[in-house]
Amino acid sequence: MNPQASDTLLTNAYYQRKLLDKYLEPVGQHHDLSNVDLRILLTIAAVNRKTSRRQLAAYAGVSSLLAAASLQKLLQQGYVDMETHLRDRISEGVKQGDLNLRITDKAADLTEDLVSALADYRRAIMAGFTKEEERRYLDLSERAGKNARAALEH
Repeated sequence: MNPQASDTLLTNAYYQRKLLDKYLEPVGQHHDLSNVDLRILLTIAAVNRKTSRRQLAAYAGVSSLLAAASLQKLLQQGYVDMETHLRDRISEGVKQGDLNLRITDKAADLTEDLVSALADYRRAIMAGFTKEEERRYLDLSERAGKNARAALEH
């Protein structure tokens, strides 16, 4: 890969992350949550309940400490729930094992706002794409993500 292509990948990742933050910020302000809290919530939705603390932090792109603090906040505010015995283990500082998390009914308005923000984000990054280009971009992005995951697992 030439250095210019590598620079483009890094630059695109940076701008896409910043754009997502821009769309998440008003949602966070409305619900008194930080972008980290929203990323943790989005990660919980994406991993479909079971995850480890390490995976939660990695998927959200934050440190384990920030992820733990954010998860604690989301639990206290009632947006997220987990199995009771696991909640006790987290409050005691136990870091290992799977967490069985779910987004609660209390988060319905928040979830609706997040869906809307993500739709706005997608429209912004897909602006000017034909339907075929959008489909190809998503297919290629999915393949690139699978390649990255496979490379990290080896």
